[in-house]
Amino acid sequence: MHSPSRLRRHTLWLRATNTVSRGTPGGGLQRQLRAPPWAELTVAAAVAGAGLLLGHPLLGGALAAGLLGATQLLAQRPRRRWQAGLAGELAAAQALRRVPDATVYHDVMLGKENADHVVVTAQGVFCIEVKHWAQVHVTARGVTTRGAARPAVLDQAQRQAGKLRRALGVPVRPVLVFTVPGARVHVRTLGGVRLTALPGLPGTLTALRRERQHPLTAAQVKTVLHRLDTLIKEHP
Repeated sequence: MHSPSRLRRHTLWLRATNTVSRGTPGGGLQRQLRAPPWAELTVAAAVAGAGLLLGHPLLGGALAAGLLGATQLLAQRPRRRWQAGLAGELAAAQALRRVPDATVYHDVMLGKENADHVVVTAQGVFCIEVKHWAQVHVTARGVTTRGAARPAVLDQAQRQAGKLRRALGVPVRPVLVFTVPGARVHVRTLGGVRLTALPGLPGTLTALRRERQHPLTAAQVKTVLHRLDTLIKEHP
C-alpha cells in the first residue's frame, strides 16, 4: 500500500498543468503548403515564351496549359504528404498539452531539418519526431509501414536529438510517435529511441521523466529555454 505522502506526490504529478507552448506546430509544413507553386508556373511560362519566340503563340499557350496541369498533378503528391504530416504534428501538439510542468517548443529548426516538438522539463529534454504513417507495426525487428521496413526513421530521430544536444549543451532523449490511429507499437525502445503511438505520448514522457536519467538544474533549464527561444526567433 502506498504511503499518504507518496500518493500526494502522485496526485500532484497528475493534476499539474503548468504547460507552456512556444512556436507554431507544423510551422515548416504550413509554410510549404502556403508557398506559390513556382516550379509549375516557371515551366508553363517558359513553354509559353518559347511559343512566342517561335511564332506559335497559340501552340505555346496550349502546351503551357497542358504542362501546367501535368505539373500540378505531380505536385499534389508532396502536398498530400505535407498535409498528412501537418495533421500528425497538430495531433501530437494537442497531446503534449497534457504533459504537466513542461515547456513545449514546436518546429525547431536544426540546420536543414527540424525537430517537430521539443519538450523541456526539470527531469530532462525530449526531442519528439512525429510520423503520420498508415499501417505502422513496431516490433523488436524494427519499424514497418504497409509491410516495408523503415530503418531510417530511427536514424532520423537519433540524428535530430544529437543536433539538439549540441545546440543546447545538455543530453536529449529521442522519442518517436506514430499518430495514425491503429499504429501497433509492441516494443518501447529501439536503437535508443523511445517509441509510442499517439494515445500513449503523455504517459511515455511521464515514464521517461520518472527515470530521471538526465535531470537539469534550474540554471540549465533557464539556459536551454533561452537557446530554444533564440532558435525560434531566428526561424519564425
